Amino acid sequence: MKNIKHIFSAAVLSIAAASAQAGSLSLYTTTNDFNGVTARVYMDGQPVDNAKVQMMTNGGMLKAEKMTNDHGRADFNFVGGISSVVIKASANGAEKSQWVKMDRDN
Repeated sequence: MKNIKHIFSAAVLSIAAASAQAGSLSLYTTTNDFNGVTARVYMDGQPVDNAKVQMMTNGGMLKAEKMTNDHGRADFNFVGGISSVVIKASANGAEKSQWVKMDRDN
């Protein structure tokens, strides 16, 4: 029983440490007239350099992948022909995703 308690305690501490390290990830997206998507990634209010940002179809097919610049920005240009995409950002063990409608009314 002691071993089970120790294993459980270690697992809880490990999860808590990972959560504390992950921070609060924010993802903001904008479209530029049906031609592209700009993603901005922040951790605890600060831009994240080298966050992985993926652009996927609604069916989950990866269309493109970029890393953010030192301002937390990744640009996906010439997206044409797709009515909507999913932008997924990951950094420091945290992930966020956002559905983006690709039209001129957005």
